[in-house]
Amino acid sequence: MPIQSNETDCKKRSVSSKLAAARWLIDHYPECNLFPVTPGQKTPPLFKDWPSRASRDPAKLQKWFGGPHPANIGIACGRVVVLDLDCKNGLDGVAVLDAMAKEAGEALPDGPVHSTPTGGKHRLYLVEGVKLSNSVGKLGLNVARRLGLAGPDGESSGIDVRSFGGYVVAPGSITNAGTYTVEHKAPLPDMPQWLIDAILAASAQAEPRKAPEGLELDTPAAIANTARYLALDAKPAIQGSGGDAQTYAVCAGARDFGISEAVALDLLLEHYNPRCIPPWEPEDMAVKVANAYAYSQNEIGAKSIEVEFGDLDAERDAELQLCNDLGLDVPAMIRTAAANAKARAEEEDGDAKSVTSRIHAAPFVWRDPATIPPRQWLFGNHYIRGFATGTVAPGGAGKTAMTLTEALSMATGRDLIGGNPRPAPLKVWIWNLEDPAEEVERRFAAAVQHHGIEPATLNGQLFVNSGRDTPLVIAKKVRETITVLEPVIDNLVAEIRANSIDVLIIDPFVSSHSLPENDNAAMDAAVKAWARVAHLGRCAVELVHHSRKLGREEASAESARGGSAFVDGCRGVRVINRMSNDEAARLGISEPRRFVCMADDKPNMTPPPAGKRDWFQLVSVQLPNGDNVGAVDKYTPPNPLDDVTPDHLARVQALFTGGAYRESDQSPEWGGYAVASVLDLDIGDKSGRTPEQNAARAKVKDILRKWMAAEVIGIDTRKDQNRVARRFYAASPATP
Repeated sequence: MPIQSNETDCKKRSVSSKLAAARWLIDHYPECNLFPVTPGQKTPPLFKDWPSRASRDPAKLQKWFGGPHPANIGIACGRVVVLDLDCKNGLDGVAVLDAMAKEAGEALPDGPVHSTPTGGKHRLYLVEGVKLSNSVGKLGLNVARRLGLAGPDGESSGIDVRSFGGYVVAPGSITNAGTYTVEHKAPLPDMPQWLIDAILAASAQAEPRKAPEGLELDTPAAIANTARYLALDAKPAIQGSGGDAQTYAVCAGARDFGISEAVALDLLLEHYNPRCIPPWEPEDMAVKVANAYAYSQNEIGAKSIEVEFGDLDAERDAELQLCNDLGLDVPAMIRTAAANAKARAEEEDGDAKSVTSRIHAAPFVWRDPATIPPRQWLFGNHYIRGFATGTVAPGGAGKTAMTLTEALSMATGRDLIGGNPRPAPLKVWIWNLEDPAEEVERRFAAAVQHHGIEPATLNGQLFVNSGRDTPLVIAKKVRETITVLEPVIDNLVAEIRANSIDVLIIDPFVSSHSLPENDNAAMDAAVKAWARVAHLGRCAVELVHHSRKLGREEASAESARGGSAFVDGCRGVRVINRMSNDEAARLGISEPRRFVCMADDKPNMTPPPAGKRDWFQLVSVQLPNGDNVGAVDKYTPPNPLDDVTPDHLARVQALFTGGAYRESDQSPEWGGYAVASVLDLDIGDKSGRTPEQNAARAKVKDILRKWMAAEVIGIDTRKDQNRVARRFYAASPATP
């Protein structure tokens, strides 16, 4: 590789090495985007708008880094945050960072380390849910001063933070000082929380903001307002779903009610922390509160009664102040009244849920079946409003491409691959929990291009999320207890209703929970949680699921990972299987891996179809950017009787009447040879057959089966020349 640290003679490196380096970077760091930097320099970038033009597009990488004068390589920072550690002129950012970790009682996570020509290091991290600021020499400055490593003027820690709007020069780049190289290869780790907190603290420029002059803190009304907010209104923090940023926002919100930092911490631990999943350790919550009080944009007490109602006239202000002095929470009363009005409106629409004080048996009341609302099938006999369904397939069988194409069919109202879509387009939300957003875009682009869809028709009909950007966990184990994350369900249902979503597709199901798949109770809880989303959201929920390892076995509903709990929890389950070699031979197909079939294997609401299987072909689509991406299209297996005429049948019947053609295809007198001779097909013999001959032989067998089923030929049992009873083809069915 051109970016290994043991390479020398950098200035003689070939032109292709920078392109190879760029390709290596995007292969190993899927979250990184690259852009060109002036050849031979660290600065400037070749584009002023480099943050928006940074890309992973292979065609752009070829243009930037593969020409006769390739640019140096820049990594655009953002989700990928880089610590640039200087080790020169009295600075030692590496030693300072190690000392910071030691003081925090933490170890630096294993991650990639790049070396600069001047002895510096770049450490790369992933940061989700919080936007860090760029800074130069501020992070760890006090530690550097204690160690005597703050440079000649004592004003730099030797650690620069590169985040949104910042960049670093990447391995493979060459300057007069030397070459940027990879010192240590490893996947990108999440930045530890202690380091995020240290960066937030170091990046703050302003002094901590104080309460407005004359505002009294910690009044009874302020404490009551804050407690209500934390117990009822504040969104709980969920690990893996932006919990760090959410907790910081809630701490800042508590500050706005006009309470001191110490009281805020007590209230957060009492009213908010038990709602978080998992709860914060008290010392970690204290750090969040301290950061919120130091760096929040609002003044302390921004939501206090004095500030919120400060623009009212003196008489009204006096009334409100009196209510405040009496301990009444007027702002909360107003907000509660508005919430109650909204709840009453929802109840009138039938949306509110009533809770009874006791369980009672509901007597059955007969009504005319014609008045029972019909099931709301949305696509084929699979997607149905108000229920969760599943698709099970082994890896590489095209289940993601299949559901994406079905989503496009539903969103456009066009029949792309069958399924009898409704004429009126539906709103479909796909949450791909495996692939980055760019890969999902490629898959959609391939399907849109292949099926000739006008992209404008998808506006407002299609919603797409990537689990790389927005993880989604609906259930997990908390201290060995199966826990359904109710706040996640509430937010999902609210978003579904707000956007009038008809179909939600979760791909794959396994990434939507963190429960053991071999625990039936856990899988039952996860599937039922999704069924509840379907019911409350009045939409169809499709769960795309992997099968267990099958070897040569064909997948069925029972092949689903997680066993019977997944299947039992879904209202319908269909399976996707690759075409077998035998089926390929029968159909004359040389590449069976490009063909799959789908069948309903557990249709709870309709009678099971009698062996019905729909066939599809996986096709390769070349996008304008040069990528080849898979898409799905319908495939109709050929009918073996399509080119068979009544005259052909009559001639075969004549041969069967006048000759002795055996039923066994192992016999030299097999009846298939008669069919082949009439149809002029080369089916080979036992000495060896080509793929084409095998396909022709399979066609002859199909023709014989269909003629037998149509009762235009039959089987007679009679003795051969050796007086042994054999089964022979006859021109008409044998008489019972």
